Amino acid sequence: MIVGPPGSGRTMQAAKLAQVYGLVHICPEKLLAAEAEKNQGIKLKIKPAQEDGDEVPDEIILRLVD
Repeated sequence: MIVGPPGSGRTMQAAKLAQVYGLVHICPEKLLAAEAEKNQGIKLKIKPAQEDGDEVPDEIILRLVD
């Protein structure tokens, strides 16, 4: 897991590490966007948080990653 403030290069570093070490790179933002396109129920759950600039609840992220 790589953490840091917005614009700090987390995504770029995670992608490079995944490539070098043969790891899986999971970007929660992209995962949420893809799932929201396929699943209207998830879209309705995450839309209020995204519109308010809040974080999407961990339980939703964890279910998607699982």
